Amino acid sequence: MIYAKEITVPSQTPKDDPIEVTFHLEGVAITQFQLLVPPGHAGLTGLAIFYGIEQIAPLPTGEWFVSDNEVITWPEYFPIPQLECDLTIKAYNEDDSYDHSFYLRAVVMGMAEYLREIGGPYYFEEE
Repeated sequence: MIYAKEITVPSQTPKDDPIEVTFHLEGVAITQFQLLVPPGHAGLTGLAIFYGIEQIAPLPTGEWFVSDNEVITWPEYFPIPQLECDLTIKAYNEDDSYDHSFYLRAVVMGMAEYLREIGGPYYFEEE
């Protein structure tokens, strides 16, 4: 399953007071993230992904994805507690004139895929 989230950050949103957006996911584990940073960000924006207070990307804690006109894709294995969770996306925009958007995607392993992968005793179709 692929989940997608558009995160629009108003101009003049400082790094020390970023916006926070919830990204709700359901499944067994996140297996990949992809972040699209469209042209125009010019290194004035940043984004980080959190589960609770723990920063899960980028690492080390305190860093931000800062880019322009780039697609960043990375493999991940992040088990989803109790088969659903809310990630917190924090983002800033130091551009004094324009709002900017990020596009985040998460590939999530569903239960049926997980059971097939581990050779589980039951197989069922996901809705």
